Amino acid sequence: MGNHYIPQKYLLRFADDKGCVWGHDREKNNSFHPGVRVIAHEINMYSQEVETALNEKVEIPSHGVFDKILTRQSLSDADRNVLAKYIVVMWKRVPTGRQRSLNLLPAIADAVQSQIEAEFDELRKVDPSHPMLDDSIRRANEYIEKVKESPPVSLWYDSINLTEQGPVEAALLSMNWIFLHSERLQYLTSDNPVFFTEAEGLLSPTAEFTFPISDSIALWGTRQNQRNDSHVIALAGAVKQINRRTAANADRFVFSRHNEDWIMPFIKKGEWELTRLGRG
Repeated sequence: MGNHYIPQKYLLRFADDKGCVWGHDREKNNSFHPGVRVIAHEINMYSQEVETALNEKVEIPSHGVFDKILTRQSLSDADRNVLAKYIVVMWKRVPTGRQRSLNLLPAIADAVQSQIEAEFDELRKVDPSHPMLDDSIRRANEYIEKVKESPPVSLWYDSINLTEQGPVEAALLSMNWIFLHSERLQYLTSDNPVFFTEAEGLLSPTAEFTFPISDSIALWGTRQNQRNDSHVIALAGAVKQINRRTAANADRFVFSRHNEDWIMPFIKKGEWELTRLGRG
């Protein structure tokens, strides 16, 4: 059994009474019905240290918060902090998050290399004949080129950040949170369930994020004038729009409690009209 990049406890909120969920594979164009224990995992994805930290610092603290949401209780500031951490870590811990992080490393390495070269230039002015200077420059450049060619996965682990509050969490916490309850239509989830428009970011006045919490509840983060932490009945259009976001955001797999005829054609569509909630 590999490391679950989507926690089993999370997937159980989309599963039936036997702990099974419908998985829909966009790559193979098929649907399957496994237990949550055998899906959304990857062999040797995390180190044991990272796996333990994810469980103890992110997943276990969230259990009580999700229980409150499912029973429509108000969240405390501490609860909101726990949930914001959970959402950001979910955004980073999945395969798409890993690739996003590793894609950034070459540019970061270039910036570090420029900084090191500038510092060596200053050293050369002080002591141009230092016997170790040229060798140090060569070894530093060799290491940076190695990182750019084959970024170590440990740098992705470090980017997940399980301790301090980062800027993405702060942005989420500055938004109004609305819990949208669906009485008829089911919410889907995926192998990359946190959605926001990354090109726009989260600080824009029109920014939104969505995160399916169960097959009947989704969290909508908005900067619109909404009552924070309110629980409302979702309009059918809002459920459909969140499901479009989930499908568009998925790397490969979409998950659902019920297998319905529309799901596989929907996730295979490839192009979805994504609008802001309340506008389609």
